[in-house]
Amino acid sequence: VAIVNLHKEKGLDSEKMNLALTPEKVLLFGVEPITVKLPFQIPHFQIQKHNNQVFITAPELGILEADEKLRRSLWACFKQMFSI
Repeated sequence: VAIVNLHKEKGLDSEKMNLALTPEKVLLFGVEPITVKLPFQIPHFQIQKHNNQVFITAPELGILEADEKLRRSLWACFKQMFSI
C-alpha cells in the first residue's frame, strides 16, 4: 500500500508511479486522471481497467467526509474492487 500526495510530489504522473510502485489498484481522491497523464476520464465511483490496473476516482476526502451518500458510493466501489 502506498499513499501519494500529489501536492508534495509535483510532476508525478502515471508512468513514473507505475515504475516506482507497480500498483494493481489506484484510487484517485480529488485528482482527475488527466492530471497524472492517464489516457481516459471516468466519472467518480466508476471502476476503470487499464494496463492490468484498476482505477477509481472520487471527490477529495474533505467532501467525502461531509457527505454520507458519497461515502456509500465509494464503499460500494470498494466492495466490488476488493471482492468483499
